[in-house]
Amino acid sequence: MEWGRRVWYSEKAQKNRDRIMTAVEQQEAVPGVYLVTLPVTDDGQLEVYPSWMPAQRFELYRSMCVVGVAAGYDDAKELVRRMVEDLVKETGDASHLAEALR
Repeated sequence: MEWGRRVWYSEKAQKNRDRIMTAVEQQEAVPGVYLVTLPVTDDGQLEVYPSWMPAQRFELYRSMCVVGVAAGYDDAKELVRRMVEDLVKETGDASHLAEALR
C-alpha cells in the first residue's frame, strides 16, 4: 500500500487524520472510514473501499494507492466529487487522474 503524492481528507476524517493513517498502514480496520484509491485494475479512475477490506485481502492492500480518506460512504462520494473538481480546476482535464495523483 502506498499513499498518493497528494491525499485529500474529508472534513470529518481530517480530525482523526494521524490515527487513521497509522491504522491503515498497520492494516487495521477503522469503522466508518473509507479509502479512495487509484484503480487497482486498469478500468476506472477512482475506487472507494471500506477501510476493513484491504486488511481482509492482502493482495488488494499491496496494490492500493490511497489518494483520499473519508468518514462514511456518503462522505467518500462527496470527497471524490471534490477531488475531481479540484483537479479539473488545476489542470483543465480529469481524464488522467492517475497520472496527476500518483
